[in-house]
Amino acid sequence: MKTGFISLAPRLLLTFTGLCATGLLANATEASAVARVGSIEIKTSEIRSELESLDPSQKAILAKDPALLNQAVRSILVRRLVLQEAQAKKWQSSPEIARQLEKLRETAITESYLQSVSTPAADFPSDADLNKAYEENKSVLIVPRQLRLSQIFIALPRKADKAAEEKAQSRLDTVSKKLKGETPFPELVGLYSDEKSGAKESELGWIAESLLQPAIREGAKDLAKGGVSRPIRMDDGWHIVKVLDSRDERTATFDEVKEQLRQRIRAERQRIAGIEYVNNLLKANPVSINELELTKVLQSSAK
Repeated sequence: MKTGFISLAPRLLLTFTGLCATGLLANATEASAVARVGSIEIKTSEIRSELESLDPSQKAILAKDPALLNQAVRSILVRRLVLQEAQAKKWQSSPEIARQLEKLRETAITESYLQSVSTPAADFPSDADLNKAYEENKSVLIVPRQLRLSQIFIALPRKADKAAEEKAQSRLDTVSKKLKGETPFPELVGLYSDEKSGAKESELGWIAESLLQPAIREGAKDLAKGGVSRPIRMDDGWHIVKVLDSRDERTATFDEVKEQLRQRIRAERQRIAGIEYVNNLLKANPVSINELELTKVLQSSAK
């Protein structure tokens, strides 16, 4: 599976916002440059081609975080800039680099060819195959219990000075008192929380209970819908969470896992087909190795 842009970028610094991931390339011509460093340009057509090669899950990642595309383009520019410098110095002509390039070429040809001869037909697996796989794997297709949480967060790092501790404690005492007085939680979020960047009620959204920080999970585990936790001390400060809703652990529906099952079955079929192809190739072309000569080579290289 091609990883394209998403695998190219750690967290880098370029910002030209969104591009195709947010629809901003719609009015750009294919030949226009969307990024440049020195004399090096990246064209709209290159970006579009890379985006079209991504699988749906990777496109979904980009849609949620368009900055990944910006970072990837910066990474490409840096790579091409270094390449330009290397080529100007004839770096690729050195014997060692030439050997490395030939190995990379052989690997690329071999892997792409094996993929081409082992890729399953487009209509595999059938709906019947998928239903059978679903029924056979129901016991492990579990969606864990989920909580929809909101929080009041009072920042207080572990190594904060005494003044900061006293200020945070005073705010915590005020919040605790108002909660007992039935002041609406959203109102307290607006007045006292240091984290207000989220949705309504500083909502954290649906989170699998197993993915919560242990302290938060412990504080919220016995809360019913609408329940509010005691203040929970963590390294960054105090957290008071409210359970807006919950979903019990359940078996995933067929529709929820259908595509995941399809990809898994196709990958397994391709893996087996690749092994079978190589085995048949070896049957038609038996391998012969001179073990004595091979040992001599090993011994001479160890000197």
